[in-house]
Amino acid sequence: MLKTVRTIFLLTVILGSFITARSQDEEPKLLMNGYLKDMVITDFSPSDSAWWTNLIHNRLNFKWYPNDKFSAFVELRTQWYTGDYVKIIPGFEDQIGATEDFFDLSWSVSNENNVLHTMVDRVYMEYQSNDWNARLGRQRINWGVSMVWNPNDLFNAYSYVDFDYEERPGSDALRIQKYTGFASSFEIAAKLADSLGSWVGAAKWATNKWNYDFQVIGGLAQKDVTIGGAWAGNIKRGGLKGEVTYFIPVAGNTKNNAFVGTLSYDYSFKNSLYFNVSYLFNSDGALDLGSGGFFDFIGELTARNLSPYMHSTLLLGTYPFHPLISGSLAIMSFPGNKSLFINPTVTISLVSNLDLSFTGQTYYGENLAGDFKSLSKVLYTRLKWSF
Repeated sequence: MLKTVRTIFLLTVILGSFITARSQDEEPKLLMNGYLKDMVITDFSPSDSAWWTNLIHNRLNFKWYPNDKFSAFVELRTQWYTGDYVKIIPGFEDQIGATEDFFDLSWSVSNENNVLHTMVDRVYMEYQSNDWNARLGRQRINWGVSMVWNPNDLFNAYSYVDFDYEERPGSDALRIQKYTGFASSFEIAAKLADSLGSWVGAAKWATNKWNYDFQVIGGLAQKDVTIGGAWAGNIKRGGLKGEVTYFIPVAGNTKNNAFVGTLSYDYSFKNSLYFNVSYLFNSDGALDLGSGGFFDFIGELTARNLSPYMHSTLLLGTYPFHPLISGSLAIMSFPGNKSLFINPTVTISLVSNLDLSFTGQTYYGENLAGDFKSLSKVLYTRLKWSF
């Protein structure tokens, strides 16, 4: 009930702001785009047979520009699952709709064979004037600079393996940014939450020196005082990026102090071959998770626990085999553990705005008998139409 009241209040405030902004301009611009995807999930993990699940995924993005200072954004995603996952996985509907958002902007209906879930994952108002920018509402606050892991992403961390959610999660928050010069800015942001354990409030200062972008962050995130920073630049025509954050538990948080840092290097050859090598260190991670690896890790994904392992590495390569066909291969390993994640993808452009892709995700680790073998094998066949 409380989340419903909050939702009505949020929508009323934003709608009222839209009307106020509209009166300042007689020719507003309303834009819309999105996509429609159909993805067949074939899970070969069961030893006796494969599991089949179908996902129809629609996204609609609305953008409104009433004048040169105000703009508004509403984006929603609708997912319709049917098949074995719905029938076999306990609480599947709850897993799809689970969020830590302050406002309840999701709805779902289900039966024994289907789950239909709709969520507004972006709804915010933006104000831009000279060197000032402010956003209020559900938005993505992206402070990360690296491609794979982002210890600076205090507000809405994401998983690299969740490839079907390109937009990534957002937060119910207020963000204010002040541009202080060329490639430099100062910004503060605060996330609405029911408790201090979910609340995030932080500041970021960014600048450019010696052809490198630098940033420093600090604040309070889920009962952790956080201090960190990041950099991005070039060495030998390749990109060098890094992020570090130190977490100090406060306010009854019983976790350990933790240092999380990542370093990555990427390079593009003249033949369009691209590669990225990334490393993540988590001082609070496990040296050896034993049998099951990732399957032993249960918890909310945050900047503090981007990986359950102390050491994680990723090697990624992409190459356009043809103007209409491209491929990629990502291999994630965890030094000190007998674990391996392999993620190949092939994308075919059928016609303009219509793509067919095949994505495999295989996780290898030790089973209960101590044998190194495939513990999870899933193939995603996806058709995507963008409009």
